[in-house]
Amino acid sequence: MVNLSELTPLAKELNQTTDEINGIISTVNEKLAALNLGVEAWLDPSTTSEIQAADMTVTHLHRSSASMPVLGYAKLEDAWQLAIKEEKIIYQWNDDAREEEEVSEDSYRPLLKASRDVRLRALEQLPQLLDALKRQGEAVMKTIARAQKAAEAL
Repeated sequence: MVNLSELTPLAKELNQTTDEINGIISTVNEKLAALNLGVEAWLDPSTTSEIQAADMTVTHLHRSSASMPVLGYAKLEDAWQLAIKEEKIIYQWNDDAREEEEVSEDSYRPLLKASRDVRLRALEQLPQLLDALKRQGEAVMKTIARAQKAAEAL
């Protein structure tokens, strides 16, 4: 059996690693903010590996829910930063319609405020997010170009 004093060095190492993870996230936030992209992007959960033991499903009588955190870049708390969107899907039985209804709820939080496990797994997906930001920025530029042409045609 493990004794409490044996956990002390492990806790110290885990906390040091967490500080390093936070440093990486802060550095990426600073570098992306300096680019002043002003573009929001989210990874598609169906095409990325899961951030955590996703599909955390909770079942209650006549109601169940599943949630999956998704990595993105968005303006939260007055700053552009890496973020987590928690997509929560609630499945609820409707007695009148005699069928299950699906209700979606999204919540957002800065990646730095997510659990250590979510932060670590999100960092693995950072290259995919940078690709998504590039695609989103290019899409915005195309939209602006089309709008400019339409305005000139008036």
